[in-house]
Amino acid sequence: MKLRMIQRYMVGAVSATLWLIGSLATAGEMIHLKRGSVDPTHTESINKVMPSQMTLQEAMSTKYFIVQFSEVITEADKAFIAEKGAEILRYIPEDALIVKASPESVAHWQEENKSVRAVIPYLHGFRMSEDLEPASVFSQFKRAKVSIKLFAEKDLEATLSAIENISGVEVLDAGGKVIYAETLLSAVEALAKLDGVEWVQPLGQVKLMDMPLDELQMSALAEERGYDKTSGYETGTKVMNFEAAWDRGYTGQGQKVAMADTGLDSGDTKTLHSDFLIPFFTGFAFGLFTDSWEDPMGHGTHVAGSVLSNGTASGGLFLGGAYNAKMVAQGMWSKMLKGLTVPPQLERLFKHGYENGARVHTNSWGKDAAGAYDNFAQQADEYMWQHPDMLLVFAAGNSGVDENKDGRIDELSMGSPASAKNVLTVGASENYLLEGGIQRKLGELKGGDAWSVEPLAGDRLSDNANGIAAFSSRGPTADGRLKPDVVAPGTNIVSNCSQVEGASPLWGNYNQDYCYSGGTSMSTPLVAGAAAVVREYLANEHKMNEPSAALVKAVLMHSADDLYPGQYGEIGRQNGQELLVPGPNVDQGYGRVNMETATSPLANQYYTMVLDAPGVAQGESVSYAVSGGIHKVTLVYTDAPGSSASAKALVNNLDLEVKMNDGRILKSTSTLNNSEQIVAQQGEISEVVVRGVNIPQGRDGVLPFALVVSR
Repeated sequence: MKLRMIQRYMVGAVSATLWLIGSLATAGEMIHLKRGSVDPTHTESINKVMPSQMTLQEAMSTKYFIVQFSEVITEADKAFIAEKGAEILRYIPEDALIVKASPESVAHWQEENKSVRAVIPYLHGFRMSEDLEPASVFSQFKRAKVSIKLFAEKDLEATLSAIENISGVEVLDAGGKVIYAETLLSAVEALAKLDGVEWVQPLGQVKLMDMPLDELQMSALAEERGYDKTSGYETGTKVMNFEAAWDRGYTGQGQKVAMADTGLDSGDTKTLHSDFLIPFFTGFAFGLFTDSWEDPMGHGTHVAGSVLSNGTASGGLFLGGAYNAKMVAQGMWSKMLKGLTVPPQLERLFKHGYENGARVHTNSWGKDAAGAYDNFAQQADEYMWQHPDMLLVFAAGNSGVDENKDGRIDELSMGSPASAKNVLTVGASENYLLEGGIQRKLGELKGGDAWSVEPLAGDRLSDNANGIAAFSSRGPTADGRLKPDVVAPGTNIVSNCSQVEGASPLWGNYNQDYCYSGGTSMSTPLVAGAAAVVREYLANEHKMNEPSAALVKAVLMHSADDLYPGQYGEIGRQNGQELLVPGPNVDQGYGRVNMETATSPLANQYYTMVLDAPGVAQGESVSYAVSGGIHKVTLVYTDAPGSSASAKALVNNLDLEVKMNDGRILKSTSTLNNSEQIVAQQGEISEVVVRGVNIPQGRDGVLPFALVVSR
């Protein structure tokens, strides 16, 4: 690169204060990074977001650049980059790409292509999460655990070798494109400067998404509960109307669900609990320092039961949602470490399940992230982008609290990878169970402080099926996207206990075979079972043997029950109304999964259109004529993975438009979400239009999508 070009991007020591969008340029001229928004043609703008000085050596040695175009990125723009022997890595809004290229090549791009507005190095300061404590004279010797994300797996060994030369860094684990390390704060910048590093963030603690409460040890029942006392609501399936799907013959037959969790029961096909012997397929060990997939903790067994228990021990009373499906169990519990050990490379889990035939993968774990689009979320999106028929289902988290004491659960508590775009993110609604499990008032739980104001304080965990569980994490994500996608019962759920000696009874034993538990950990496997049933339904009723994950997700979202205004009624925000606006919203997503509606027979004429479309190109549209009293349309698409460094996760943008029989045109034009929905309150829809607004990273120039249309 020419020296004059390098000097143009030299920056001095600056504060880490965020730079406001539009301070030096219009919004379309800015590139929006988590560190702040930058006009790449103004050195002063870059100065504002760099945490420290960039050296001449760094700028001259890098092979990674941000290339911004004057208009939306076209196929011709991408062809130009390919012709130059460069590799496109990520999209950055607005209209920019992170590329890998030689410095000698990019030095001439603006001269050779008038569409190129600016080229700047992908600087180390852009690659560092603001959640990392900055090093100073007071903190430089403090240690922190970090997650280092690489652009390419092929760079792993070289990066590990380079880390050996950085003082104060110890590698904890590594795989694929991810390295876990413990480091001095003073060494974080050196890690970010390594060739091929995309993003560095705090490691965070991965945890199970069950809801531990202080009173759990007091809740275990002293005597067995007889099956003659069942209400039918124990498993949560009744609230979701699973019986209707089962009566139609949809029980998960022919489907496989992978589960990554603490293991499954005894971890031995010869001694598994009778409820799993028929539906079980195979199990594998992923926990550190173990070769067993047994469940010494109990969480995974309870999760598995909600997916597909056949209920043998209960005489068929306690069934999982897809009780004729089969399971690929992935045990991640480490007996030595006495905890969950999730591999750095999440692809190991997803790929393993996929190669064993699973097309639904349920995950009741994650980490607190306040809705951030981090390395975990990006990995989940990347796998689904590469395998569009694999639906990853993740628990939203249990961080729902009322810190401001207004009687409503606070927003912005979504976990990760639940914060990913493509995954089906599940929050917890209430089950309806008035006896057994935890029946205390919310104001008496978690030390009495989390939910201490009415109407929360006097509420109970499972007394109103139209309520959202107080602990369920709320959206939006940090960049404003809608999450969760759906909710399902997650309080006082009865499912299987692990038979391993010392395993936890969770929220207490129902009897020796079953126990209670709660959390988005419990709602998530119920939705995974629902996804398996929907796949079976699509194969049989709609002749789609290989539906996309986007279509399965769209059917579940489209057919969900809107719980507005929630369990407390229309009492107003000032009195703690649970849901302030009809769905979709950041408390319940699109609503509670309803399997009766989701599996509606074609003879009922509920669905007019359920399709996987091959795609739409940028600047073009695809239209469909519809009839028969249509009033609801849902569009979902699997998006390319965003950059962890970007302030906005959405890459490709499709809009939804409908034409009414009275001439009106209704539009849904989110620039944040990869889903759109239109519900016409009056009149009938006569035409549905999907528009390709911005597709910088499609598939061969188009972006596939799923569409569901109904009365």
